[in-house]
Amino acid sequence: MQLPTLPRLPVRPHRAARYLAQWLVNPVSARGVAYIHWAQYEMLEPRLRRQLDEMRDHPDGRRILERRTDLGLALDDPELGELPEGTLGRTYRDFVSAPEAIPSFMLTSVIHLDRHLERLGWDDDMVFLAERLANTHDLVHVLSGYGTHLAAEALNINFIIGIMELGPRPVSEGWSAVSAAVLLPSVGVLDWRRQGNAAYERGRRAAATKPFHCIPWEDLFATPLDEVRRQLGVEPLAEPVDTSDWIRSPLGRAMATGFGGATAEPREHKERRIRLTKALVAAGVPMREIVNLEPGAVEDLLALVERGDDPAALRRAASDRGARVAA
Repeated sequence: MQLPTLPRLPVRPHRAARYLAQWLVNPVSARGVAYIHWAQYEMLEPRLRRQLDEMRDHPDGRRILERRTDLGLALDDPELGELPEGTLGRTYRDFVSAPEAIPSFMLTSVIHLDRHLERLGWDDDMVFLAERLANTHDLVHVLSGYGTHLAAEALNINFIIGIMELGPRPVSEGWSAVSAAVLLPSVGVLDWRRQGNAAYERGRRAAATKPFHCIPWEDLFATPLDEVRRQLGVEPLAEPVDTSDWIRSPLGRAMATGFGGATAEPREHKERRIRLTKALVAAGVPMREIVNLEPGAVEDLLALVERGDDPAALRRAASDRGARVAA
């Protein structure tokens, strides 16, 4: 049966511009991550709705919508680390293996800050698609071969614009111009633009092989990464790209460290917060609710986890503090 096409809503470029400006203030902070996603939603909501229509018409897309797997939780499964070396799942776990690395589902939860998606009034399928796409960020790094240093992140965005079909080549070229002005890459503007164009074209060729939003990632974790790239039409990099010393501008170097905002928390505190927040999620408290609790309420809940309260008690305590939980 053909499902009705969802209505096309207008883009809101003025809001997108405001969010992009707020993102530039501190791009590697939690708020910064939220702002870049919110900017995309303001500009690309009609495209997201078309992608949702495409998923409903695509066999893999329909299966994804029917299963409704939480990709963030699936990516945080420790068993991925037990897969053979070279598989997508094992490579992903190795990629995010630093003790202080933030799990995908925690990173994705920032799109719910201030209950932003609720205020947009999206239905459950749209929210699910937004969460799923947000959860793929580090998977895209693994696919593209670009690292997480800020200059590599910039090239990865060129790749994302191509593979997620976020715009034609001038959009990617515009991003290259902006990022070059901010970072002043040591390789020079012409080479920077060349690499950005190459990243975009790699992404576009992959998009022509399979729609990104219809990729059943959960079915590919045990598949060798080289085979996943072949199936998805992602050409591997000819050689690794080390961008660690490419940034020449003081502004770019400051942005790369989050102006201190992302590194101010002591490592042991961050590890504790991640470990205990995982316990809250395992108890049934959704991250989208945790992220909107007052800091004091979150700290109270983490103290209950450390005390050893059972999951039912944690859910009750979270509900008492304003979180909406399911038993």
